[in-house]
Amino acid sequence: METKKFKRHILPLQPALQQMAERLLGGSAQAEDAVQETVVRLWEMRDRLDEVKNIEGYCLTMLKRYCIDLLRQSQSHSTVPLDEAALMSTETESAAQIEERYRAVKERMRQLPLRQRKALQLKYVEGKDNHEIAKMLHMSMNHLYVTLSRACHALRNINPENE
Repeated sequence: METKKFKRHILPLQPALQQMAERLLGGSAQAEDAVQETVVRLWEMRDRLDEVKNIEGYCLTMLKRYCIDLLRQSQSHSTVPLDEAALMSTETESAAQIEERYRAVKERMRQLPLRQRKALQLKYVEGKDNHEIAKMLHMSMNHLYVTLSRACHALRNINPENE
């Protein structure tokens, strides 16, 4: 997987990875370390990632396994047994569910106003920073933040079953 593709497909998953790590590990500092370590491991194996059909599921599973290893290491200081099966089953979507959510987001994006759609594309698909986006779209930083916020709000909590 080339660098641009890695940035486009892996880096946007970091918030979801962070949430998962925080649920599994409890602490945000340890969760941040786990996410960073997972992203580094993914980067090191980027040449093999093109073969992965469900990249989000793959990344979440890799993170879960890393978190389980961390918990197993710290378990030697604890008397509570580690339930690996319960940890591995933590909110993993099937490929069909992910595909359906992707379809719903894509459809919802088509319905967004042009500036919101363009701002989201520049930020999350093309990986531009906010200053570049504001300049490209001829808007102030505050206007860009409002535009991105409204666009994200419109896309948040999409449940394809309800549409």
